[in-house]
Amino acid sequence: MDASRAELGIEQLKHLTPRATSALCRIDPELREGGIATVELEIVAERDHRVADRDRVAFDQPDPADLGLAEQVIERGRVHRGIEGDGLVGVERPRARQDQREIVDGRGPQGQHAGRMPRRCDPRATMAVVNPYQLAIGQTVSFLTDVLRGRHRILEVGCGRGDVARRLGGTGLRVTAIDLQLSDPSPSTGVTFAERDFLQFDAEPFDAIVFTASLHHISPLDAAVDRAYRLLVPGGMIVADDFDLDAPNTSTLRWYYDVQELLAAAELFPRERVDPPGNDVLRRWRAAHADEPPLHTGVEMRRAIAERFDLRDVHGAAYLYRYITKYLPHDGRGVALAQYIYSTERRGISDGSLAAVGLGIVALRA
Repeated sequence: MDASRAELGIEQLKHLTPRATSALCRIDPELREGGIATVELEIVAERDHRVADRDRVAFDQPDPADLGLAEQVIERGRVHRGIEGDGLVGVERPRARQDQREIVDGRGPQGQHAGRMPRRCDPRATMAVVNPYQLAIGQTVSFLTDVLRGRHRILEVGCGRGDVARRLGGTGLRVTAIDLQLSDPSPSTGVTFAERDFLQFDAEPFDAIVFTASLHHISPLDAAVDRAYRLLVPGGMIVADDFDLDAPNTSTLRWYYDVQELLAAAELFPRERVDPPGNDVLRRWRAAHADEPPLHTGVEMRRAIAERFDLRDVHGAAYLYRYITKYLPHDGRGVALAQYIYSTERRGISDGSLAAVGLGIVALRA
């Protein structure tokens, strides 16, 4: 595989290639800013030498897991052109069927070649669904994959649907993922899901504990940090991928609410998800995030971690795009909008016109 091809993981290829007889990759070079590219993969499935199905999937954030197997899949001709650019914006895939899981060795069910569609298989049953929010998932996974190098046993606190845990597990990490309520506890390679209250959770020490947009919710905050300290091995790492409630200023919030209102007017964003209106955008933001007990601010989280851990990195990042992309249409329009909103927020942070609302904290236990 030449260097221009992205490291697309085998898990993505398993779901895309069973129905493909050819694939063509297109890249939008205008959206490569910040290491992001829109990559459109056109999948064509043929039956009896006629096109039976055609599908387009947008990508960003490649999964580097099992690159060797992915390379074999590409070289065997199931995907005729390598995926260039920076990888996967997001594909939310249906559960794998037996005839989808048997393609790694180059043959499908009953010895059929995976490049041809089994007659009993409806190609639309394996149709991938584009999910714009996978852009945010990809950014989290990229950040965590980098900081967790050399760690093996990971605890994710606040795993939600388990998207981050599954992608980390796909890289070879052993992940225990907990939340108060699991919406999708289905098994996944390398991942153990559990419905648990973190403040009551106990287990053998982990190499790292990751709070994915969850630490700001957990009270008392000191108790949460203390629990993390006791659940880590000496030298273990605590990571918070979160947001700072106090970070957005007036100009940042005006941009954020203008985007919400514009998309709602165009019927591309649900009106009920727009924060209640108000002339004072700071009060509007605070009202939308009112909770009991109150959410922790970035300063509070940083100070609490610093009291027990050795801080190694504290940084701001784009975050507001996450609120919006979660509810965009699951189609090409939604993906294009997600990319544009993310790129715009990043540019604003770079030139100082927008505040960085995202907050990343990395610290080590002594």
